[in-house]
Amino acid sequence: MVVTRRAVGAIIGWREHPGNVLLVKKVKTEDIARADINPEWDIPKGGLKDDERDDKGLWRELTEEVGSTEFTLVRKLPFGMNFKFPKGAKWGRQETSLFYLEYSGPSIKFKPKTDEIEEARWFLLSEAKRIVRYATTVKAIEKVERLRLLK
Repeated sequence: MVVTRRAVGAIIGWREHPGNVLLVKKVKTEDIARADINPEWDIPKGGLKDDERDDKGLWRELTEEVGSTEFTLVRKLPFGMNFKFPKGAKWGRQETSLFYLEYSGPSIKFKPKTDEIEEARWFLLSEAKRIVRYATTVKAIEKVERLRLLK
C-alpha cells in the first residue's frame, strides 16, 4: 500500500520588489530517516500533522522554515504539487496544496527556526527557476508567474 503524505507549500512574492520569490535552503530532511542532504533551494513547504488543516499547517511551516508569518495570504492556488518519494522514504508519495502569499515590508534577514533549513532569502525569478532542484517546484513557480501573481 502506498502511503500518501499531505503537505502545504507557499510561493511568496515581495510586493515592493516585483519579480522576487522567497526560497529556503534545505540541509536536512525527515523524509528519509532525518538525514543530512546536499543543500537544495526550494519553496517553503512541509507535511501536515495528523488532522491539521491546510491553513494552520501553512502558518506553522512558515514559522519553522522562514521564521516569520509577516505575509499576506493572497489565495490558495488552483493547482498543487504531487510527486513520488524515492525508495527508502517514510511515504510513497506527497500531495501538496499550494498558496500564494505576499511580503510587504523592508528587507530583513529571515531566521528559520528548524535545523532542516539553513537560510531563507529572496531571488529574482530567473535565478530562482535556475537554482530550484525539483522540476515540480519550477513548474509551480512558472504557473504562478503566468497567473501574473509574480510580476
